[in-house]
Amino acid sequence: MHLFRNLSGLCLALAALHASAGDAPPLLPSNDMFATPLNAPPQYPEASQRLREQGRVVVQVRVSAEGDPVDVRVGQSSGFNRLDQAAMDAVHSWRFALGGSDEATAAGRWYSIPINFALAPEPAR
Repeated sequence: MHLFRNLSGLCLALAALHASAGDAPPLLPSNDMFATPLNAPPQYPEASQRLREQGRVVVQVRVSAEGDPVDVRVGQSSGFNRLDQAAMDAVHSWRFALGGSDEATAAGRWYSIPINFALAPEPAR
């Protein structure tokens, strides 16, 4: 059985990226950007579970004004291609809520989403 560390915070964790080296990082109006029942957590690949692969992937996403992911890429790898791809696949299927007065400035920017893949400890033998 697998679990995601900080599952409740999985979709709420957000650290904005710099648009360029001199710019201040863009911030969203709230941490509710990912809080929607339509955004399912990533699927933990069966092969990764079997091989006990674990790690943290930071996915970078650029979001349209409509809340659709425009570009998705790995900003920081877990060290395992399967986990990186599972995280990207999930974020690519998500929809984002950019509402509020900052909607125009939030759209089109890059954001980072940390996703942790963690397995439950193996039972003692």
